[in-house]
Amino acid sequence: MAANVFISHTAADKDVADALGDAIDRLFRSQVTASYSTKRGEGAIAAGENWFDWIGRQVRTSQVTVVLLSPNSVNKKWVLWETGAIYGAATALEGSLHRRLRPLLFRLEPEEMPAPLQSANLQALRGDDREQVKEFLTQLVRDLGGLTDDQLIRLGEQMPQVVVEFVDRVTAALARVPTTPLEANVEAIPAMTAALKLTITAIQALTPSVKINGRYFHAVCEDDRDYLDRAEAVYVESEWMQELGLRRVDVEKDSVLVICQSYTQRTPVYKVLDDDDRRAYRTEITHNIDPEQNWVLACPVLVRDGKPLGIVCLYGKKPPTRTAAGIANLKRVSEMLAGLFGQTLEGTSVVPGQSLPRPRG
Repeated sequence: MAANVFISHTAADKDVADALGDAIDRLFRSQVTASYSTKRGEGAIAAGENWFDWIGRQVRTSQVTVVLLSPNSVNKKWVLWETGAIYGAATALEGSLHRRLRPLLFRLEPEEMPAPLQSANLQALRGDDREQVKEFLTQLVRDLGGLTDDQLIRLGEQMPQVVVEFVDRVTAALARVPTTPLEANVEAIPAMTAALKLTITAIQALTPSVKINGRYFHAVCEDDRDYLDRAEAVYVESEWMQELGLRRVDVEKDSVLVICQSYTQRTPVYKVLDDDDRRAYRTEITHNIDPEQNWVLACPVLVRDGKPLGIVCLYGKKPPTRTAAGIANLKRVSEMLAGLFGQTLEGTSVVPGQSLPRPRG
């Protein structure tokens, strides 16, 4: 039976995880399987499978868990949760924690690791440094074991080229992680976040049992195709959910998504999700949306006659309303919020909440 290495990562670092998975496959061949959440094929999570159960099983059954940490991931709540879960599970299992759990850093220093890993005094190696990558892979060979002398000789011959190719791939991957134009507009972010928080607070005041999260997706056109990129800096989290990395969607290809429908129709769209909706998602989308997400309200940011600047998205586990009157009111409030976003992005001075009415019903 093949040994298993579990790679913990954020979706923004999928290309880094792919590079590590390919390096492990090339060195160990059928002797070791690399498993990670964004992988396709052997070692991937099955569509619809519970994420918590899958991660727990990977930690329990994997000989080594590698935690990929980069500026894209180190402060993400999901990564911090997963790292803490991995740490807790690893310490409860037999064997050395230092052997089972391996942080691999990219453009970070050891002191920037999450607290659970720092407190364990684990050796953190740089995944963007050739010598340290070689050391990491050499330790992996030693910890996994089970190789014949002939396999070890072949592995040693391949190691230098595998290291070079891996570092080159991750360097390119980290350089091309997209950022939205909004994130360069630092003056707009506080006003938009404040408006989003105020709106969610007002809605929740009328429905205390409902928790609402909010995000903004910025519209981008590349090669005559429209995309919606998640603006990492503008969000409100009232209820913890698995933010698994729905970082970019193709408006045409992902037309079943509520945010894409709102963008295309240039109008607010509210939907309570069911199993048919989830089955219609592309696999890449299914793997990046919390399976407990039950409803979505999306509204376009319109400032002129052209395409929307982006989409304001509210969502959660428990729908705030199912009545026609309630839905109409939510859409009206979302339009006012989107209007504030539009004024802010266009450079108009806006005090969040000045013109935002209290929602009714």
